Amino acid sequence: MLPIVLMFLGMIALMILGVPVGMTFGAGALILLTIYHIDPAWAILQALHLKTTYVLLTFPLYILLGGIIGRSGMAKRIADFFSSLMVKIKGGLGVTVIIANAVFGALSGSALASLAGIGKALLPEVERGGYPRSYAIAMLIPASVLSCLIPPSGYMIIFGFLGRMSIVSLFLAGALPGVVLACFLIITHLVMSRNLIGAPPKVDFRTYAKNVRKTGSSSFFALLIPIVVLGSVYGGLTTVTESAALAAIYSFLIGFLLYRTLSLRDTFEVTRDSAKLLGSLTILLFFFFTLSRVLIIERVSEQLLEWMLTITANKWLLMGMLNVLMFFMGMVMDDGSTIVITSVILLPIAKAIGFDGFHFAAIACVNLELGLITPPVAPLLYLGSHIAGDMPLGEFVRPLMWFIICAFLPTLLLTMFIPQLSLFLPALLARGG
Repeated sequence: MLPIVLMFLGMIALMILGVPVGMTFGAGALILLTIYHIDPAWAILQALHLKTTYVLLTFPLYILLGGIIGRSGMAKRIADFFSSLMVKIKGGLGVTVIIANAVFGALSGSALASLAGIGKALLPEVERGGYPRSYAIAMLIPASVLSCLIPPSGYMIIFGFLGRMSIVSLFLAGALPGVVLACFLIITHLVMSRNLIGAPPKVDFRTYAKNVRKTGSSSFFALLIPIVVLGSVYGGLTTVTESAALAAIYSFLIGFLLYRTLSLRDTFEVTRDSAKLLGSLTILLFFFFTLSRVLIIERVSEQLLEWMLTITANKWLLMGMLNVLMFFMGMVMDDGSTIVITSVILLPIAKAIGFDGFHFAAIACVNLELGLITPPVAPLLYLGSHIAGDMPLGEFVRPLMWFIICAFLPTLLLTMFIPQLSLFLPALLARGG
């Protein structure tokens, strides 16, 4: 156990120093294979077998879908529609940002894609609405992580694949916690922004209805994409992978033929960028699959559980310890690394102490979302800073902390202590609706 602990500490140090995550996992895997005298050829063949699994085709398709939606301007159309709905509410533009991020997350499954796509598109609009730039980016960053819970979630796909769980049920497990988080973000925003902006413009009902109808018709086909993705899956028409392919083709056709905002050159660039992102993810998963063979053979989960039981046998205290561990991992590792470690090492522990796998998946995803916005790694903080014109982190961290305290922590506690929040919809699906 000691060599594995030292290896993980060394990997964390290398990540903090900027070594690519995939290479870090590769080095760790090679070291442990040597220490425990495990045949590297066997471990690599096992990893290659996992890499050819059909469900992993979902990743490039959702990455491509998110790229098409962002490049074709469909994200902006969706945001305009919700903005027209909220125009008569004080702080309504901020509510629009949160809702639009939730919808875009449902289409892209990626917080980084959501922030880079809709965040970049909406930041100038939010500023023109009277919000300070520092507050605007502090609001956009936590809103973008809704994509980790609102289905279809990339986190849940990894969790389901590595944890051998139903991905469709995992989508449902994260849905209600995602809605709760969105509601807390909206409430926190409405309270924080009450002194930042003036009263909403006075718009007569006829003009309001006209604007809603105009933006609704403009974004109608874009708003159908979640129905294409989720409706085909839950309707039993397609698998998760097939629905991702269907959504990618559908979004391309409406962007290229209907909206005519997507050119062949744009399509090539989106495909190229998606391939780059997929390449880095493929390297990460391959080396972790190799490393996971060692972790399973050496019974790391069982040994960690035995150590935790020497401290307490209370299931809630044990879950609290797992949450602290996940929070720490999220602070120092990237989100892809933390979700694969959680699903391979911590999921068996959660089941052993009496937690349902779907319940733990929802808890884990809420917790690991914090890692995306908590230093020192915090990729969304640095992307947000770049989008805001390389704004120093100190200028927007303070309002961001209020979103963490008033939205993320209550959602984590509710998800942890109210199991039905994450289990109700999967149970409903199991009963056949």
